[in-house]
Order: sequence, then C-alpha cells, then structure tokens
Amino acid sequence: GERTVDGRTLLAVEFAAVAASGGVHYFDPETGHLMRVESVVAAGNTGMMQVVMEMSDFRAVDGVIMPFRNVVTNPA
Repeated sequence: GERTVDGRTLLAVEFAAVAASGGVHYFDPETGHLMRVESVVAAGNTGMMQVVMEMSDFRAVDGVIMPFRNVVTNPA
C-alpha cells in the first residue's frame, strides 16, 4: 500500500520467502522507479540488522533508466 517516506508518498511492496523476509521495496507511483529497499540481514553473532538502500538520480542509458546514486545505510 501507500506509505509516506521522507515526505514522499510511495507504494510499498513486501517480499518474503518461506524461510525469510525479502524486505520492503518502495516504488514511485508516477514513474514506477524503485526508490528504496528496507531489508534485514544477518550480522554474525550479533543477530540481525536493518539495511536501507535508497536510489536516486535516474538517467537513461541506451534506453534503460537506472539510478546513478545508491546510498546504503546500516547501523554498522
């Protein structure tokens, strides 16, 4: 469904497998671009940690639109 992230309304889709979560993927409803991914990854003996990847600066290269800025944030 729709969620507001950093003042933007995005469409959120949560992916999961039988054994684990695939995270929440946020799409721009106007362009369809994947803007943000929130997931949880194994952090060794400390358990799990949340990782956020944000995409921006979309450009067309040979007809393919892709993000040229990818920022990954995690507590480590």
